[in-house]
Amino acid sequence: MKILIDTNILIHLEDNKVINESFAQFYRLAISNNCKILYHPLAIPKDLDRDKNVDRKQITQSKLRKYERLIDYSKPDEDFNKTVGCKNENDEIDNLQLYQVSRNYVDYFVTEDKGIRSKSKTLNVITFRLVNYLKKKVTLRKIN
Repeated sequence: MKILIDTNILIHLEDNKVINESFAQFYRLAISNNCKILYHPLAIPKDLDRDKNVDRKQITQSKLRKYERLIDYSKPDEDFNKTVGCKNENDEIDNLQLYQVSRNYVDYFVTEDKGIRSKSKTLNVITFRLVNYLKKKVTLRKIN
Protein backbone atom coordinates (compact mmCIF):
# COMPACT_ATOMS: atom_id res chain seq x y z
CA MET A 1 0.00 0.00 0.00
CA LYS A 2 1.30 3.45 -0.93
CA ILE A 3 0.62 6.35 1.43
CA LEU A 4 1.45 9.86 0.26
CA ILE A 5 2.08 12.27 3.12
CA ASP A 6 1.60 16.01 3.03
CA THR A 7 4.22 18.46 4.29
CA ASN A 8 2.33 19.04 7.54
CA ILE A 9 2.54 15.32 8.35
CA LEU A 10 6.24 15.18 7.51
CA ILE A 11 6.99 18.18 9.73
CA HIS A 12 5.11 16.64 12.67
CA LEU A 13 6.97 13.36 12.20
CA GLU A 14 10.40 14.94 11.86
CA ASP A 15 10.40 18.28 13.68
CA ASN A 16 12.88 18.68 16.51
CA LYS A 17 10.29 18.31 19.28
CA VAL A 18 8.37 15.67 21.20
CA ILE A 19 6.20 13.79 18.72
CA ASN A 20 2.44 13.60 19.24
CA GLU A 21 1.29 10.02 19.91
CA SER A 22 -1.05 9.95 16.90
CA PHE A 23 1.89 10.63 14.57
CA ALA A 24 3.97 7.91 16.22
CA GLN A 25 1.02 5.51 15.95
CA PHE A 26 0.54 6.38 12.26
CA TYR A 27 4.18 5.65 11.51
CA ARG A 28 4.11 2.34 13.45
CA LEU A 29 0.90 1.20 11.74
CA ALA A 30 2.20 2.06 8.29
CA ILE A 31 5.52 0.30 8.80
CA SER A 32 4.02 -2.76 10.53
CA ASN A 33 1.55 -3.17 7.63
CA ASN A 34 4.34 -2.94 5.04
CA CYS A 35 3.05 0.34 3.67
CA LYS A 36 5.31 2.67 1.75
CA ILE A 37 5.30 6.18 3.16
CA LEU A 38 5.97 8.44 0.19
CA TYR A 39 6.50 12.12 -0.44
CA HIS A 40 6.00 13.98 -3.69
CA PRO A 41 9.43 15.06 -5.01
CA LEU A 42 8.09 18.29 -6.51
CA ALA A 43 5.67 19.27 -3.75
CA ILE A 44 7.36 18.75 -0.40
CA PRO A 45 10.79 20.23 -1.24
CA LYS A 46 9.04 23.29 -2.70
CA ASP A 47 6.84 23.57 0.39
CA LEU A 48 9.83 23.23 2.72
CA ASP A 49 11.74 25.95 0.86
CA ARG A 50 9.01 28.40 1.90
CA ASP A 51 9.36 27.59 5.63
CA LYS A 52 10.56 30.72 7.41
CA ASN A 53 11.81 28.68 10.38
CA VAL A 54 15.34 28.01 9.08
CA ASP A 55 16.26 25.46 11.74
CA ARG A 56 13.10 23.42 11.23
CA LYS A 57 13.51 23.63 7.45
CA GLN A 58 17.09 22.28 7.58
CA ILE A 59 16.19 19.52 10.04
CA THR A 60 13.18 18.38 8.00
CA GLN A 61 15.09 18.53 4.70
CA SER A 62 17.84 16.35 6.15
CA LYS A 63 15.31 13.79 7.41
CA LEU A 64 13.39 13.73 4.12
CA ARG A 65 15.98 11.32 2.71
CA LYS A 66 14.69 8.48 4.89
CA TYR A 67 11.34 8.55 3.07
CA GLU A 68 10.75 7.11 -0.35
CA ARG A 69 10.07 9.53 -3.19
CA LEU A 70 6.99 9.01 -5.31
CA ILE A 71 8.45 7.91 -8.63
CA ASP A 72 5.41 7.42 -10.87
CA TYR A 73 3.42 10.62 -10.81
CA SER A 74 1.77 13.06 -13.13
CA LYS A 75 1.15 16.79 -13.12
CA PRO A 76 -2.44 17.97 -12.82
CA ASP A 77 -4.05 18.86 -16.11
CA GLU A 78 -5.95 22.08 -16.78
CA ASP A 79 -9.35 20.47 -16.18
CA PHE A 80 -8.25 19.20 -12.77
CA ASN A 81 -6.96 22.64 -11.73
CA LYS A 82 -10.18 24.30 -12.93
CA THR A 83 -12.27 21.82 -10.95
CA VAL A 84 -10.44 22.28 -7.64
CA GLY A 85 -9.11 25.80 -8.15
CA CYS A 86 -5.54 26.96 -8.51
CA LYS A 87 -5.01 30.56 -7.43
CA ASN A 88 -1.50 30.54 -6.00
CA GLU A 89 1.67 28.54 -5.36
CA ASN A 90 0.15 26.83 -2.34
CA ASP A 91 -2.76 25.58 -4.48
CA GLU A 92 -0.26 24.28 -7.06
CA ILE A 93 1.52 22.23 -4.39
CA ASP A 94 -1.75 20.95 -2.90
CA ASN A 95 -3.14 20.05 -6.32
CA LEU A 96 0.04 18.26 -7.33
CA GLN A 97 -0.34 15.93 -4.36
CA LEU A 98 -4.11 15.55 -4.55
CA TYR A 99 -3.86 14.65 -8.24
CA GLN A 100 -1.80 11.57 -7.39
CA VAL A 101 -4.54 10.00 -5.28
CA SER A 102 -7.23 11.03 -7.77
CA ARG A 103 -5.32 9.15 -10.51
CA ASN A 104 -4.48 6.15 -8.28
CA TYR A 105 -0.73 6.67 -8.24
CA VAL A 106 -1.08 6.22 -4.47
CA ASP A 107 -3.67 4.46 -2.32
CA TYR A 108 -4.03 7.12 0.37
CA PHE A 109 -3.12 10.75 0.91
CA VAL A 110 -2.76 11.75 4.56
CA THR A 111 -2.95 15.45 5.39
CA GLU A 112 -4.11 17.78 8.14
CA ASP A 113 -4.79 20.54 5.58
CA LYS A 114 -8.47 21.57 5.61
CA GLY A 115 -8.20 23.13 2.14
CA ILE A 116 -6.96 19.89 0.59
CA ARG A 117 -9.66 17.87 2.34
CA SER A 118 -12.28 20.30 1.02
CA LYS A 119 -10.93 19.96 -2.53
CA SER A 120 -10.93 16.18 -2.20
CA LYS A 121 -14.68 16.23 -1.54
CA THR A 122 -15.18 18.09 -4.83
CA LEU A 123 -13.39 15.23 -6.58
CA ASN A 124 -14.99 12.41 -4.57
CA VAL A 125 -11.46 11.43 -3.57
CA ILE A 126 -10.75 10.18 -0.09
CA THR A 127 -8.05 11.94 1.85
CA PHE A 128 -7.48 11.22 5.50
CA ARG A 129 -6.75 13.30 8.51
CA LEU A 130 -4.22 11.42 10.57
CA VAL A 131 -6.73 10.53 13.29
CA ASN A 132 -9.27 9.22 10.77
CA TYR A 133 -6.62 7.19 8.96
CA LEU A 134 -5.65 5.56 12.26
CA LYS A 135 -9.28 4.73 13.05
CA LYS A 136 -9.73 3.15 9.61
CA LYS A 137 -6.56 1.05 9.96
CA VAL A 138 -7.53 -0.17 13.42
CA THR A 139 -10.99 -1.11 12.12
CA LEU A 140 -9.47 -2.96 9.16
CA ARG A 141 -7.12 -4.84 11.45
CA LYS A 142 -10.06 -5.99 13.59
CA ILE A 143 -11.96 -7.22 10.51
CA ASN A 144 -8.96 -9.14 9.18
